[in-house]
Amino acid sequence: MLCDLMSGTGVLGRPASFYRPESIPDRAAQLGINHEPGSEEFERPYLAAIRKEGSDATGTFGLRLMWETIEDLRDRLSPLFPDQQNDADLFECAFGHPLYIHLVREDKVAQAVSLVRAKQSGQWHLASDGTVRQGAMDPSPITYDVQAIEQEIASLSSDDAAWEKWFAAQRLSPVQVTYEELANSPAAVIAALLRALGCDPTIAQSVAPLTSKMADDESRQWADRYRQGSH
Repeated sequence: MLCDLMSGTGVLGRPASFYRPESIPDRAAQLGINHEPGSEEFERPYLAAIRKEGSDATGTFGLRLMWETIEDLRDRLSPLFPDQQNDADLFECAFGHPLYIHLVREDKVAQAVSLVRAKQSGQWHLASDGTVRQGAMDPSPITYDVQAIEQEIASLSSDDAAWEKWFAAQRLSPVQVTYEELANSPAAVIAALLRALGCDPTIAQSVAPLTSKMADDESRQWADRYRQGSH
């Protein structure tokens, strides 16, 4: 949702998960890069290609990173910029001077429920008109699973803590955005990001979410059941 909104402004880059390990081979094939991933012959042209792919007409580049991709990204970029001593400097050499946006969801139970349901159903994203955008057109049956929810909560909380520790270690002060803010007031969140980059905040009024919430009554029932301990 956030990546779509940023792309829609035309001035906040075209962020995507360019360094998600599972997606790199297919993306590289689409970009015409045929060398072995991990080699400098692959990583240098891949970086150049995704810099072009993820940039808008203003030259602003966008990148979406999950915590689990940080170590892999560091390993890929370090040989290209061997003189850099920390992640922040390394990423700046690779991608330009960044604005870090830290997106978190405050309601970890609801987030865990969403993840469990998505993994069980195979359906990950719906378009704003309710059609399937990513995942199974015919979702698989879902079943309440307290252990799976607990595992997701633990994993999500661990990732949040890891990000906070990483930002502190790198001496970075990211723009903090919550999912709740984004879902409730997307234009306000985008306007704040535009201001942070010195862009016209009124551009935010011209973009609309391309995805819709997947949470429904069953999601809320699962979350309530978990909170009440009715396992």
